[in-house]
Order: sequence, then C-alpha cells, then structure tokens
Amino acid sequence: MSDIAVFRSARIPTDRNREVANRFDLHPAWTIEILSPNSSHTRVVLSLLHCLDFSTEMG
Repeated sequence: MSDIAVFRSARIPTDRNREVANRFDLHPAWTIEILSPNSSHTRVVLSLLHCLDFSTEMG
C-alpha cells in the first residue's frame, strides 16, 4: 500500500450510481512513498518495486 496513489481520471472505478467506488482493485498510474525517520528503507523500496512490477508508471 502506498502513502499516495495517483490515478488517471478515466481509470477511476465507479459504482452503479456513477460515484467513485470505495475500493480500487487496480494499479495506480503513480505511487508515492514517504520515508519517515522510523520507516524501513527496504520496505519503501520493495513497495515501489512491487507497484512498478504491476504496471505503475512512476514511483
């Protein structure tokens, strides 16, 4: 899970009422991880690599 995920508007899933869905089961266009002082560098890098493996354009 990313700290910030950016989706292209055309890919944002909607429910049957055409409202933004509560759950997104797709990869974001961009993902942003924020490295805090007590975050594991390895966890952050692995998260970014995972997203890139699933077609995220930028991490």
